[in-house]
Amino acid sequence: MKVKEKKIYLGQTKGTISSNVGEYSNDPYVLKKAEQSRKTLSKVGFPAELLKLQTERMKK
Repeated sequence: MKVKEKKIYLGQTKGTISSNVGEYSNDPYVLKKAEQSRKTLSKVGFPAELLKLQTERMKK
């Protein structure tokens, strides 16, 4: 079976797009980082500019 991959340039960076990507949603490292992100956001919150931008996008 041939894996579909394509080399492309994203701005100045060369990247690879692949349809053969693994599932990492239950990976302990990913779960730990997600939990740290949730804790940080609960402490500091989102920047006001980001909330304003999101509100404007939701109205469209």
